Amino acid sequence: MGKTTFSGPVSSLGGFYSAGKNSVVDVPNGTASFTIGTTSGYDVADYAGKLITLSDAAMTITLPTISAADPADPTAPSQLNNLGLIFRFFVALDSTAMIINCGGSDVFVGGVYIGVDDAATGESQRSDGSDNTFTMNGSTQGGDAGSYVEFEAAAALTWSVRGDLLGSSSIITPFTTV
Repeated sequence: MGKTTFSGPVSSLGGFYSAGKNSVVDVPNGTASFTIGTTSGYDVADYAGKLITLSDAAMTITLPTISAADPADPTAPSQLNNLGLIFRFFVALDSTAMIINCGGSDVFVGGVYIGVDDAATGESQRSDGSDNTFTMNGSTQGGDAGSYVEFEAAAALTWSVRGDLLGSSSIITPFTTV
């Protein structure tokens, strides 16, 4: 089945699941920088709701700008409102400088847990509500292989962040304002 748009609630008594080759998309090695939704080949529909594997140690990804405007026709598939949009990232190769930026004037809220090596220690780190950059460095800011983080367009100008990162050493926050 191709792309399908529903304008009302959908209910399933047996649940929904996403599986198969098209449920996971890999960002190729050597991809230095791109903006989802504006960089050629990185369309929102190709990445939203899928597991995005990051297989390069360093890259910069910019999320699309959140549009919370009320559409003239809330049932129109072409509306620009993108609240509820989710991007899920899985780090497949230890990162050294993996940066995820907000688009426009958007900010991050929420937090992540960073576990330290194989020890039963770690720390929760959260955004201060004005942060627009999320960095994984493979150690103090998490980002070792196996790290997972997701971003959801939760409100106007606001990306909700949650995740479990793997790191080492003395943990510091992955959230900053640039």
